[in-house]
Amino acid sequence: NSTPTTPGVSSILLERLMDVLVFYPEVLTNPEYRSMAKALWVSTGTNMLLQKNPDSTKGTQVARELAILVSAFDDYESCNARCRKGVAIGNVGYAKVMKVIRDLNDGGGDGAVTRFFAKRISCACLDEKADELKNQPKMGLCFNCHNRFERALLMKCGGCGVAQYCSKECQAANWLAHKKKWTNCAKKKV
Repeated sequence: NSTPTTPGVSSILLERLMDVLVFYPEVLTNPEYRSMAKALWVSTGTNMLLQKNPDSTKGTQVARELAILVSAFDDYESCNARCRKGVAIGNVGYAKVMKVIRDLNDGGGDGAVTRFFAKRISCACLDEKADELKNQPKMGLCFNCHNRFERALLMKCGGCGVAQYCSKECQAANWLAHKKKWTNCAKKKV
């Protein structure tokens, strides 16, 4: 029951990002360049959401992918700081980014994407769109059956806080695959 996405949008963006990071690693390591990249992605994502054309689904998907990139860059600095202090990261930074990705891929709605960009821009250009979406329930996908549900009805994994399930049966059915990805969940069955 998930919304169809534009084939290749995600892979094209990720390929381009990898090209940039390989040839210009300072985009990630230099705080000024990182800030400029995030500002560019926020501006582009906002413009994609404001498109008024029949292909706006593609624009929303591109905005969603840009939001995910911004989230990853947001977490880069705090992750680096924890590493420099010798703090064991485990899944902490990964879980934070994965929660944002989970919420951005909320079962097809574009409310999470709109809210993401509306919080990061100084103008009010997304306020009307955000207000229209405000009354829609936040949605999520069960990590096992992949059906769409209101997020308030989903149960979250007690270990990672990212995985969400529609029932105890779905959680149990997904347990073996889930614990392989999340070391803090594997230590205790949740």
